[in-house]
Amino acid sequence: MAKLLEPATMHEILTHSDSYQRAVKLLHQDWEVDGLSLFHNRLQGADIKFARLLQSNRLVLGEIDLDNYRAVSELINQHPQWFSTSARHELLRPFEG
Repeated sequence: MAKLLEPATMHEILTHSDSYQRAVKLLHQDWEVDGLSLFHNRLQGADIKFARLLQSNRLVLGEIDLDNYRAVSELINQHPQWFSTSARHELLRPFEG
């Protein structure tokens, strides 16, 4: 369900901040991990939260439904190198009992 966005969040969206761009890349499954440094440039929990916010407000729908367990599970299994531990936890958090 869409909710009123905070001014700081709106600023990030309107200026296409780094956080916004990271979230959009996730939603379009267009993420790249730096091949030379496996632990750099991984998605973080904050990136997942921002992507969910964009998707729930219908600002960026993307190619993956972050509210669908199967879609999220497939994403994690297909691209495990994209996600930090915090990002994996945040992706799965809504589906925990």
